[in-house]
Amino acid sequence: MSWIKRLLAVCVVLGIAASPLWAGFITPGMALAREGARPIESGTRDARPDVAREDPRGKVANVLQTTKETTAAATSTAVPTAIPTSTATPPAGEHASSGSLGPGRKVTVDLRSDPPPLSSAAAQQVEAATNKSHKPGPPVPHVPLSLGSQPMPVDAGKPGAPPAADQPLSSPSDLVAFRDTSLAGLPNALMSTINEPSVAVNGDTVLYTGNWYAAVSTNAGTSFSYINPFTAFPASYGGFCCDQNAIYDPTRDLTIWLLQYATDGANNNAQRIAVTHGQAGVATGNWTYWDVTSSLTTLGAGYELDYPHLALSSNFLYLTTNSFDSHGTFADSWIFRFPLDGLAAGGSLGYSLYGSNGGSFAPVSGAINSMYFARHVTSSSLRVYSWPETVASAGVTFVDVTHSAFLKGSRGAMLCQSPDGANMCGRDDSDLQAGWVAAGVIGFAWDAAQGAGGLGSFPYPYVHVVRINETNKGLVNEPVIWSPSAAFAYPGIGVNGRGHVAVSLTEAGATLFPASVLLVWDDLSAGFWQVAYGRSGVNGPGSNQWGDYLTVRP
Repeated sequence: MSWIKRLLAVCVVLGIAASPLWAGFITPGMALAREGARPIESGTRDARPDVAREDPRGKVANVLQTTKETTAAATSTAVPTAIPTSTATPPAGEHASSGSLGPGRKVTVDLRSDPPPLSSAAAQQVEAATNKSHKPGPPVPHVPLSLGSQPMPVDAGKPGAPPAADQPLSSPSDLVAFRDTSLAGLPNALMSTINEPSVAVNGDTVLYTGNWYAAVSTNAGTSFSYINPFTAFPASYGGFCCDQNAIYDPTRDLTIWLLQYATDGANNNAQRIAVTHGQAGVATGNWTYWDVTSSLTTLGAGYELDYPHLALSSNFLYLTTNSFDSHGTFADSWIFRFPLDGLAAGGSLGYSLYGSNGGSFAPVSGAINSMYFARHVTSSSLRVYSWPETVASAGVTFVDVTHSAFLKGSRGAMLCQSPDGANMCGRDDSDLQAGWVAAGVIGFAWDAAQGAGGLGSFPYPYVHVVRINETNKGLVNEPVIWSPSAAFAYPGIGVNGRGHVAVSLTEAGATLFPASVLLVWDDLSAGFWQVAYGRSGVNGPGSNQWGDYLTVRP
């Protein structure tokens, strides 16, 4: 691989068992940032090198410097398996509605120099609540289908052996570490192996969240102050639980923070959306928030909301979440759409809503004028939804896209064992985990179980990836992420302003404790994933629990 300078800011965060939580900038000869470099805004499709570009979402993006531009338009000879469907009334099992929240409530959040204390009893209580999260969805019918051959393993592109335990990456690759900041001050009581890290980056200002902590940096990740998520906002329902999510919108200069609360005695909870303006808002802790509850959906009250993901388009924030009844049985998946102008204003907040009882939704990163989201239909087909900014939720369309079959994973059935026998996939399943749209391609990724599928036999769980033509919704290819000697799981995906894709995931195997793995697909990665390791652990999770998601942000 030639050493060609590529500047690309993408944010990646993760935690490794038995080592301090950490963050750092990764540069693939570019700047691929974990916690804090100035972001290239999602949305621009400009291919001119060495030029500061006006982002179509309203801000000047960082400069991308390269001596070679080879991005080609996506092509596909596949025929869409269904005609896009749009009716005033969604089909059976799917729902569209709208409403209003508000007005937003204001709070000032305290920053502290040291991590907040958490008693052992409180830690056990919140661990139990976290363990109840991410419940299984509905069955996915298995339909055998093969539409291609097994691609080369990701191992073939590795720049070298994994690093020694608890060491940063060091390899002859143009993916190099720019900054590596340890959050070693966090006590064990504040850290779960179900870490679910997320991040929002606004220049040098970073909001970094996980189970069960939140941290702020105002110097590009060099150092962090801490927020107590248990007490930062007024107590509600069963109290703060888990599943935080963060994202930055450059068009309105908003940092957006979601916190999930545990259920009360009536099986009601909230996913709290908080926003603040600019770098000063994060630094001073001035937030406005609204509570999203099941009562806003067509199900009404009495259903728990769980497994939230955030995404942006030019003018809207999207929240995908699942609802479960008091017995823990899946009811529906939802995607809420909130106007960014309404979030910025802080008053009453309108929303549109689309739901389905068919399975868990995942939204894409990189959306501009239309949001794409998807769910499984069978083991060999995805339902891909399109929601243009200009239409209400009743105008959502969808296409069922066929792909090669995978083996659906479920809790306890996916084996990602490290040298000590611990299984980081003990609570994993095959719900869609991440998506992106860039350069005319829509992509989705999820974890698949070990065994024989439509692309051959896989000795370990792997990440199934599909790339779909954005125009005709035909299948482009399936560059799955796999290895003959280890498992890959928990993909988080982000897109920068050039339409380049970055992935964060975890790898473990018979000779490898859980390790962070970073992948890039860009102009210079030769049409496949370019790989670098971030850090490996010194043991597996004793509880056989990991995930449930990782995060990549532009």
